[in-house]
Amino acid sequence: MNGTLTIIGCRAGSPGRNGPASGYVVEADGKRVVIDCGPGVLAGLASRGLTDVDGMIISHQHADHSADVAPFGYHRSFPKILPPVPLYGPTGIEAYLDTLDDVHGIPTIPEMATPIATQFPIHEVEPGSPSNWPACAWTLCWPSTRCRASRSGCRSSAWSTPPTPDSPTN
Repeated sequence: MNGTLTIIGCRAGSPGRNGPASGYVVEADGKRVVIDCGPGVLAGLASRGLTDVDGMIISHQHADHSADVAPFGYHRSFPKILPPVPLYGPTGIEAYLDTLDDVHGIPTIPEMATPIATQFPIHEVEPGSPSNWPACAWTLCWPSTRCRASRSGCRSSAWSTPPTPDSPTN
């Protein structure tokens, strides 16, 4: 299977002068999926013309991997409402993102009252169990270990040689 990986940002913690926090785009099987959407990622996607996506994956509930999900929901809601795309994440991601919606939603504008829930139907994946991505022929699997910088994230079958637990990570 052929695919491309575009690194939008890979700075831990926050965006810096050289780019955004964690955010990647995988394109394979004619689909485009954002993996992580940390601070500054939406601007990076927009500057590259990559905001038309088929889905999103959030690896874990840290702001440097998810802070731009609400702004991305705004982007998909205004000025034109775009069709929702699925968002996958580990157990607990729905409650976490509901909290972000509560904080960042604009209650006076119905289309933007819950930008995340409206634009990204959320699907939780149990740690250690694979989940088929209906939008394309991928299988996602979250590690069953606790979040540590070298062991957090998800694995995709989009590559002919999947990463191993000892593969280098950012």
